Amino acid sequence: MTESKLTSTAEVKPTRTIKKSLAYVQNPVFTDKQMILMLQKTPREHVHEHTGRGGKTFRYITVSYVTMRLNQIFGWSWSFEVKHSGVSPDNKSVYVEGRLSIYSPQTGNLLVVKEAFGGAELKYLKNSEQLVDYADDLKAAESDALKKAASMLGIGFDLYADADTIHEIDQKVLDVRENMLKRQAEAVAEKEKQDAIDAQREVEKSEKSSKKGRTPKKSASVQNSGVVEAKVAQSPSGSETGK
Repeated sequence: MTESKLTSTAEVKPTRTIKKSLAYVQNPVFTDKQMILMLQKTPREHVHEHTGRGGKTFRYITVSYVTMRLNQIFGWSWSFEVKHSGVSPDNKSVYVEGRLSIYSPQTGNLLVVKEAFGGAELKYLKNSEQLVDYADDLKAAESDALKKAASMLGIGFDLYADADTIHEIDQKVLDVRENMLKRQAEAVAEKEKQDAIDAQREVEKSEKSSKKGRTPKKSASVQNSGVVEAKVAQSPSGSETGK
């Protein structure tokens, strides 16, 4: 917290620099699990290096890794298309403009679209103006565009972001994971509560059914005496029979 220095006698009010952060978004387009998979750091075994222009070392990920992550996160409910392609004015590189589309696996509705450019150097035969394989160069540019579009979703974004942004992303992942675990715990507690209620209802239902089935029954001696009395009442008297 810093204070503004004023030459007047007015009261000096403290000022505060507010830093924007990646706040957790309620009801996002993607699930918490998808958010974690998109924003988490790229595993070291999938990070490669190459020497570029000026002798600088650059980190990169392969298009195979990006494709695998997209399939893992979105369940093959995505597509990538090349909208436009062309060659640079100096004929040294080829570029493509690509579109990455994410769809809902349940409804098939379009959820998110990310567009990006990608490029690749054109390779010529030695001491010739003939291209080695233009299709391969075009595919390399397409792969570059796909990786750039995927980074807009968070896949491999940590390779290009500055330290402060990476720290913000890490905090975002922690927030999302904490929220997910909290909701899972609440869901488990709610289910256990509902199971207990259902079990109690079953017990009460069983007790009511048992009470209805308990009707008083006459003893065997009482039942037999009733039968004897009925027979005596229906038969002629013994004295009449003896005559």
